[in-house]
Amino acid sequence: MKRGWFLVLAISIGLNAGLLAMTIAGARREATFLPRPFVSPRGPGGGPEAPLRVEPKAFAMHRLRRLAKTLDLTEDQRTRLAGIVTENMSRIGEEGERVQQARLALREECRKPTPDAAAVRQLVRRINDTQAKLDSLVAETMLREADVLTPDQRVRYFEAVPWEHGGPPGRGLHQRGRR
Repeated sequence: MKRGWFLVLAISIGLNAGLLAMTIAGARREATFLPRPFVSPRGPGGGPEAPLRVEPKAFAMHRLRRLAKTLDLTEDQRTRLAGIVTENMSRIGEEGERVQQARLALREECRKPTPDAAAVRQLVRRINDTQAKLDSLVAETMLREADVLTPDQRVRYFEAVPWEHGGPPGRGLHQRGRR
């Protein structure tokens, strides 16, 4: 009987220690993670209430530091990438805010007791058009950035891109221990 209780106690301690370690690691990871510039905080209804505001210049500098650290950039590459990132970050930010505003408008329309189907369709078209513009800006920025890199750096750059939307903190360029 004592062995059975000892086994239960050992398993319980192991599970609690593992849970504690994961909680501590997750808190550290979240503390160092800069949120994506256009992800809205969750509101009481489970969705975004207002766009999250991140200063484009601060985000651009954060991105440049991450690129420099991850890709071992030369001084010339840093200068060229700084120009590209600084030039495009405010435009990307503006389009991202437009997407968020359109999504908020759609949400408000859908919250009405009787949503207007035509208005919903128009808002969906607006979201699609604005999101397409945003995606184009991001893709063009990435291509311009990739042109500055060596072939090896380019491979690492595209490997670090979090292609799946909304992954957990620590993925992509934020992942530690990557090459």
